Amino acid sequence: VVRGPRTIITVIISNCQGATASVTVDQLKAMWFTNSGSLLGWFNTCSWGGTSVNTNNSPVVRVDICVSLSPCPDADVLSNAAKVQLSTMGYRVTSYDHLVVIMPPSSCESDWGYGLGEVKGTVTWISASAIKDGLGIMVTAHEVQHNLGLYHANIPGPE
Repeated sequence: VVRGPRTIITVIISNCQGATASVTVDQLKAMWFTNSGSLLGWFNTCSWGGTSVNTNNSPVVRVDICVSLSPCPDADVLSNAAKVQLSTMGYRVTSYDHLVVIMPPSSCESDWGYGLGEVKGTVTWISASAIKDGLGIMVTAHEVQHNLGLYHANIPGPE
């Protein structure tokens, strides 16, 4: 079980064709750390206070990446390109517990739903639609919990 404060670097990807999630850095910071029902609150509540987010070391950054969105870009390609871009901006991605990638809108969001999270990994991908539809906090919490080693429950219904 993972306990204690976690650090998260969140990157909002814009591509060279102008596609970007319809959220600003400040809006996402508020969603993650300050609004009622924030990602910070979600972690605290769901872990009974055992896991938190270190808000002083969890930046939110927007980057421009020139990757075609047609055909569907591989999530790893986008996150690796984001890591390179973040590195050139002075961020050492490996010093954070989690990398949350807010993907630009594309026609292939239906292929993988609102998000993906590596089980026992560090990277989580969130679709622009999850943010637009008001589900960004819940989807991100769900996917980061995969990073923490949690699998889906073996019950019928949506994952």
